[in-house]
Amino acid sequence: MKKITIIFLTFLIVFLSSISTGFSQEQPDYTYYFNLGYSKLVDGQFNQAIDIFNQTIELQPDCSEAYLGLGIAYRQLHELEKALKATQKALDYNPRYYKAYYNLGLIYEEKGKKKEALEAFKRFFKKVPEARNIPDLREKIKQLEKEA
Repeated sequence: MKKITIIFLTFLIVFLSSISTGFSQEQPDYTYYFNLGYSKLVDGQFNQAIDIFNQTIELQPDCSEAYLGLGIAYRQLHELEKALKATQKALDYNPRYYKAYYNLGLIYEEKGKKKEALEAFKRFFKKVPEARNIPDLREKIKQLEKEA
């Protein structure tokens, strides 16, 4: 009987305290925003993606994936300086993040900085050797080597 009374009182205290503080819903974690941001990228909603990736970064300031998403969105909007800054920030947090090197190469290529683009793509290839099997990427490297 004592055991049942203690369990009931514990339940009652927890219940009453939840009523007094309100049943607060937890804020979604950064992965929710991160995934939402990438879905906006896929849908071509780049400005919305930027807003969402910024929310992700507020929740998880060292989220290299969010910085890369931000860099991709800015690159798609041809805001290359912002794209470069965001992508470099992704690499600051994760220097081995091979996807960021690819985006960096695309940014430099679009800016006309062929030598820097070539270096970024080579770093990408070094981290992902199987990418050499993609004909378009091989051709891109060959072309940049001729032009750089």
